[in-house]
Amino acid sequence: MANTAGQTFTINPTTFTNGVDLDPGPGVNIAGTLRATAGTLAVTPTNWSNIGAIESTGGTLTITGTNLSNTGTLSVGAGSILNLGGSLTAANLGTFSRTAGSTVNLTGILDLSSGTLDIGSAGIFGSGGLSSLSGTIKNGTLINTNSTPNFNALGGSTLDGVTLGSNLNFTGGSYTLIKNSLLLANGITVNLGNHSFYWNTLNPTQELKTVSGNATINAAGGYPIYAGYGGTGQTVTIGSGITLQGYGYIGDSSVATIVNAGTLVASTASQTFNISPTTLTNTGTLLVLSGATMALASGTTWTSAGSGIDLQSGGTFNLNGVYTITGGLPIVSGATVNLQSGITNAQFSNLLFQGGTAVLNSILANTALTLTLAGTSGSLRLGSLGRINGGTVATSGGVTLSSTAGTLDGVTLATDMIVEDGGSLTLLNNLTFWVPTRKSALTARPVPPISTSRVAARRPSASLPAAPAA
Repeated sequence: MANTAGQTFTINPTTFTNGVDLDPGPGVNIAGTLRATAGTLAVTPTNWSNIGAIESTGGTLTITGTNLSNTGTLSVGAGSILNLGGSLTAANLGTFSRTAGSTVNLTGILDLSSGTLDIGSAGIFGSGGLSSLSGTIKNGTLINTNSTPNFNALGGSTLDGVTLGSNLNFTGGSYTLIKNSLLLANGITVNLGNHSFYWNTLNPTQELKTVSGNATINAAGGYPIYAGYGGTGQTVTIGSGITLQGYGYIGDSSVATIVNAGTLVASTASQTFNISPTTLTNTGTLLVLSGATMALASGTTWTSAGSGIDLQSGGTFNLNGVYTITGGLPIVSGATVNLQSGITNAQFSNLLFQGGTAVLNSILANTALTLTLAGTSGSLRLGSLGRINGGTVATSGGVTLSSTAGTLDGVTLATDMIVEDGGSLTLLNNLTFWVPTRKSALTARPVPPISTSRVAARRPSASLPAAPAA
C-alpha cells in the first residue's frame, strides 16, 4: 500500500479487515487520509500512528493496537461508528471532527495519566461526546459538562483509580467494574438508576469516598455496591461524605466486608433497600424514610454502633441475619421493625418503643429471663412465626404486647396481652399471669370452650388482662 502525504486511501467494500498488512513494517503510519466509506474496517496493527486524517463516512471503523498515536484528525460522519480499542492516552487521541448522528465508542484502555477527561460534547470526543464505554478509563478524573451528563457505561466497562468530577447519569443499565477505589468530587450527584458497581480488584482495601465535602449517589435497583467480585477478603469502606439513597442492593459476590461511615438512605416508597454482604459494620447512619423499607438479609453479620439508625414514621426496618445494635433503635409512631431472625433478650433492650411496632417473626429464647419492653408507647406483636419460649414478659410505660398468630411456650405474663382482631395465640406448657400487687400468680389452664392449644379473640381487640386477686 502506498502511504503518501496529502493523498487519500479509500476503502469501500462491504467489509475490510486488516491486521499488520497495511504496512510491511512493524505497524501502520498514516500521513495522508485513510477513509472508510461503507461496511466495516478494522485496523489492528501492534503500532500505528496518524499524522494525517482518518475518516469514517458511512461505515464502522475499529482501531486497536498496543501503541497508538494520533496527532492528526479523526473524522466521524453521520451514521458512522468509530471504535477506539487498544492502549490509549488522552494526549495521543488527537483531534475529533464529529457530525450529528455519529458514534464514538471506547473499547480499549484509556490512561488519563492524572488528567481530566470530559466525555461531553465540549470534550475531546467532540459533538455528541463519548457514545459508550465498554473498555477501561483509568488514573484520572472523569467529567461530563453537558447539561444532561449521561454516561453510557456498558456491562463489563471498568473505572480504575478514577475520580468522578461532575454530575453523571449512568445509562447503561448493567454493571461497571471498580478497581482501586472510586472517588467523588464535592457536591456532585451520581444517578446510577439500576446500574451496578462491581468492586473487582486484588487490593483488599477499597473505598467509596469524596475528595472533600459531600456527594450523593441515587440508586434505583441494581447493586450500587457489589463487593468481592473476583476475590475474597475485600473490605469496601463508604466514606463519611457519601450519601447513598434510593433502593437496590448492597452485597457481595464472595466473602467481603462493607463498612459504612456515610449515610445509607431507604428513600423510595414501596421499595426496599437491601443489605446483604457477609459482614456490615455501620459507624455512620442508616436512614429509613416514610413508605420505604430497609432490609438486613439472612447470612449477614451486622453491627451498628451509636445512634446509627434513624427509622422515621412510616418506614419499615426488616432485621434478619446476625445483628448487634448498640446505642438503641428508636421505634417511633408509625414505624415498624420486623424481627425475622433470632433476636436475644439482651438485644431487645436496644429497642426503644416510642409509639411504633416491632413484629416478632422468630423465636426468642427467654427461659429464666425477664423480657421488659421499654419505652413510652407502641407494641410488640407476635406474628405467625413469632414465639417466646419461657421466662417472663413485662412492659413499661404504655408499651403493649399483642398477637396475630404467635405462640407463648411456658411464659409468665407480667403485662396485659391483646389478641388482634381476627388473630390467634397458641399457648404451650401453661401460661402464668403474674399479679404484682398481690405477688401471686394465676396459671391459665385450658378448659372448654378454650382449645387446649389456642386462645382466640372473641371480639375485635379482645384482651387477656392480668387476673384479679382471688
